[in-house]
Amino acid sequence: MKRRFLSILLAILMLMTLLPVGAFADDPAAVAKIGSTEYTSLAAALAAVHNGGTITLLSDIDLNNEPWTPLSRSNVGFTFDGDGHTISNLKVDSTSSSVGLFGSIGFSESSTTIRNLNLHNVDVKGASYVGAVAGWITGTAVFQNITVSGDVKVQATGQNAAGIIGHSAG
Repeated sequence: MKRRFLSILLAILMLMTLLPVGAFADDPAAVAKIGSTEYTSLAAALAAVHNGGTITLLSDIDLNNEPWTPLSRSNVGFTFDGDGHTISNLKVDSTSSSVGLFGSIGFSESSTTIRNLNLHNVDVKGASYVGAVAGWITGTAVFQNITVSGDVKVQATGQNAAGIIGHSAG
């Protein structure tokens, strides 16, 4: 009986090693949504948005000055609604062009809207087309109710650096 119990316990422990580590952790908090579907990262929400869709920020985000990879999505016009929330401590240090919170976004056949967003403490460096919110926008771009505040540094080693958007090809 004792041997059978130990065999079952060992089998259970071996099966548990096959589970992903996150299976025992609390679900990470959602940071954005598209419709009623919630996403735990801005990158996942941007990858899922369809032409004409809206990504809504659900809470403030502190990026803690960790290296940020700019979010890019082309051939899709969408709306990013910050819903009045703040993304703070954005840090991009890149040798690439088209960098910011968003790298290269937009679509020549529809508009992209970024609205109701606050960025606080921004340090963005890149080659060319550098902006706190976006490096490069293709097509019609609408920016509404955006603030960039605190310690703001936006630098390009090449051309086109600006506080909100580096370049618009619309």
